[in-house]
Amino acid sequence: MTVAWSPISIPHITVQPDFPLDIGDVAAGKVPSASFWLSLYNHDGRPSNHIKVSVRRGAQGSMCLDAGDSAKVEFINGHSFALLNADGSRTIIRAPDLSFNVRQKINVLASSPGGELVVVGGDDGFLKIMDRGDGSVRRDLIGHVGDLTTVRFFPSGQVILSGATDMQLKIWGIDGSNPVTLKGHTRGICDSGIIDRGRNVVSCAKDGQVRLWESATGETIAIIGSESESLSAMSLGELSEGANDSTEGDREVGTSGKVLFVATDKGRVLGYNLGTKQQVLSLQSISKSPLTALHFEGHRKLLVIGSRDGLVELYDSKNTGTPIAAFRRNRAAICAVRILPAPTGDTVHLICVTAEGSCFECRVNQLESKIGGQLPTPHVTTEYVGADVEPLFGLDICGSQIMTGGREGVVRLYL
Repeated sequence: MTVAWSPISIPHITVQPDFPLDIGDVAAGKVPSASFWLSLYNHDGRPSNHIKVSVRRGAQGSMCLDAGDSAKVEFINGHSFALLNADGSRTIIRAPDLSFNVRQKINVLASSPGGELVVVGGDDGFLKIMDRGDGSVRRDLIGHVGDLTTVRFFPSGQVILSGATDMQLKIWGIDGSNPVTLKGHTRGICDSGIIDRGRNVVSCAKDGQVRLWESATGETIAIIGSESESLSAMSLGELSEGANDSTEGDREVGTSGKVLFVATDKGRVLGYNLGTKQQVLSLQSISKSPLTALHFEGHRKLLVIGSRDGLVELYDSKNTGTPIAAFRRNRAAICAVRILPAPTGDTVHLICVTAEGSCFECRVNQLESKIGGQLPTPHVTTEYVGADVEPLFGLDICGSQIMTGGREGVVRLYL
């Protein structure tokens, strides 16, 4: 019997983007009190709640937040506070620790392994290396003539891989040099991946192809998949133990034992053994809407996908018959999604950015999906705020640092 799984609806929390200014003014004694707005949107039939949060100093000089009978809130520090939920859980509302404006739409971004540099890509070939600390431009990377769709640092932190709608991938030095350009796709590049230290890279495009490249020469080693469906996102990881039966070719380094997942515009996820080049998985999403984001977490073999209609689905890649979780907060597209690393455990933390400007972290308990045949209800643990209803497209996680960027051109870092 086929079970029709219904996605869980989760609340959407928004806050006045500049609320730290109100807290700062009261803390500095500039004003005796201030206020900012907080909105809780429910999309499951329950009424939404629009709240005024007052800021003042307490009797002992400590900072106090008060929302009256509408909600319970707690001050944490000058750029974050907690919303106390009815079930006893807490949702942290966090403003960015650092931000800078590149004054161009941001499609993609990435932090160097050490965290000192940020590479930012946008429309019409806009691609810059910037200083994370002050947002100053270190290098303009000039060469793409299309919109940037993917950018990654090599593990050395000295080399960058980029791809764009101009059908090209480029390898850059952080000195601005472009020694290699990779050509072969017949439609725009959508995503890329770096294998181990970077002797080989992979890419997917709207032409339906997945290509394995030799970085030094820019030559295609293999076309791993050639689908009739347009591809939109990809993620690399380690194969399950005992699943590797491949031998690397002469020009391949590190492909053995790797798995590659790609998302399609028909709502499917396809998985390939990167060593054998054979397909090992085909998964149809619940909504069948075009997929817009995908991430594979290799330790626990978890796969998460996001769609154009706002649905997020979490699977065990070894058993994709039933999702671990499926949820949405509204119909805004999921532009990027990541599973936060954890070696073991039944609790999974996801971070999503969406086309209506939200970045949120939620927690899923895998054990709940095994109780009563119901999908678990994710708990939103943190809202990373700052964007004012402007789409977010880029997400990067480096250690404990979270970085976002979108249409308004602001890079926000949560440290």
